[in-house]
Amino acid sequence: MSNVSFRSSGAGPRRPAPIRWACTSGPVTCRRCYAAFEEGDPAYRVGCRGCAAPAGVPCRRPRGGNERVCHQRDTDAIGMGLLDPCDGLSWDGRHDKPLPLFAVPVANACRVVTGSPANADPNGLPAAAPADGRRTSLPLEKLWAA
Repeated sequence: MSNVSFRSSGAGPRRPAPIRWACTSGPVTCRRCYAAFEEGDPAYRVGCRGCAAPAGVPCRRPRGGNERVCHQRDTDAIGMGLLDPCDGLSWDGRHDKPLPLFAVPVANACRVVTGSPANADPNGLPAAAPADGRRTSLPLEKLWAA
């Protein structure tokens, strides 16, 4: 008798990626040079040549996960004078601007299909934000371990 087992090649139906909400007009700070953009990331004022996202809408990723701005959108905004190159530790002059994801709808937010966990509270403050107002990297949530 053989110890070989046969498995079906089909993994079954895929579950859809969860819906998150992102506000492109909310204040954001570069994590490299600490430049603050009170009215949102200026790159969102132009449409994206990389993923065809219209102005004001986050960049689209086919499998979700990374909601930051595409390289083409950043370079177009720099070329149009809407955004200055980053003075921080950036080899390509791009700012490291996070896009907070909310689990529930918030004011001025649009839907984002992504596999990323929500990383912000509905009132606009990042989860686990320090009391003194400093910005820090958020801890990864292990939603699958719950």
